[in-house]
Amino acid sequence: RLSAGMPRGVDLNLDKFNLSAASEQCGHWGSSVLLDNEQLVVGGAFWSKLDEASVFGAEDAALLKDIFNPHLSDRRQEGALFMPPPTSLSYMQRLRNLVKGEQMVRQQRQDHFCSADFKRDEPGPLFPSSWTASFGIHRDGSDEKVKSSALCARPDYMDEASVLQEVLKSSGPVFDKCTEDGMTYRIYRFGSVEVRTTQECTGDEVIAMVFSAFKNRSVVCDSIKNSEKVVKATEYVEISLERSSPCTLYVVFETDAGNTLSAENFSPKWAENQWTENQSDLQDRNSLAKVIRSCEDPVGITVGELKAFAAECISHTSRTGYVQSVYCFAIGDTRSAISGFRSLRQPRTMSANHYGAMRHAS
Repeated sequence: RLSAGMPRGVDLNLDKFNLSAASEQCGHWGSSVLLDNEQLVVGGAFWSKLDEASVFGAEDAALLKDIFNPHLSDRRQEGALFMPPPTSLSYMQRLRNLVKGEQMVRQQRQDHFCSADFKRDEPGPLFPSSWTASFGIHRDGSDEKVKSSALCARPDYMDEASVLQEVLKSSGPVFDKCTEDGMTYRIYRFGSVEVRTTQECTGDEVIAMVFSAFKNRSVVCDSIKNSEKVVKATEYVEISLERSSPCTLYVVFETDAGNTLSAENFSPKWAENQWTENQSDLQDRNSLAKVIRSCEDPVGITVGELKAFAAECISHTSRTGYVQSVYCFAIGDTRSAISGFRSLRQPRTMSANHYGAMRHAS
């Protein structure tokens, strides 16, 4: 419980000062935490009750925790000698105003960090001056400005935060700094994707914003012609949002006309053989995925031949084997299509020879 009964200072007017009779002065009394066991130390009791939030109200507890942030205050080191702050209305209001000003600075830092204007080498006056290098190399063209201006915010990627969190676990940040209040700011780069996170001193790492080095613009072009030849094939694996499958396989084909064609085993309607042509955010997706295998300058089959094989392949392969079979056919592998992941149990697939025999029989 709180009790007011301890003078917070002395009257320096020695003519009226009396050690034997302390007089109460309004607004100069502090409150102390009293326990049922009077032998316990007041200082330690204050910290324990503050951590438990059993004595203070929610608003007061939050205020005191901000004031005595261990990254900003060393008052906890006083231990048993610690005396709680005064509780007069004017004093507490001044503390609230100070804390409110600090919170405004934190929000300004958060907003600037989540904008494309934030530069790792020049964070700006909102952040500690130690973050800015005392010397640097001047480059014509201002490469850093070009990189920052090329970034495009992708808040829609925040819907896949769980996938991004898994990707972050397997990589290290390119930027990792901490402010005086214990807030940590980190930046991760995956190809064309940049992920920025924040973490409070006692909290978990949270994704603040995701950027792409390329603007999400719609690709306006005619449909890919069946006569275009496949000049490159790449098979990828990425983390899946489906509970039934821990990962998703997809394959990307590039044609001699500069178009891209992709197919995957993710969609529940995968058997409909849906192809994605010139996907606008394909480069971002590839940046977050892992390459299983790739082949440049394959045998030169056309898009029409590839789609025909895929249509026949659907009814003869498993869901995973579909992507693997299409990839092997594109690179001219006449053996039974196998995965880039060699496992004890291979998926059921169809080889190019089997496809040719079926076409001949029909």
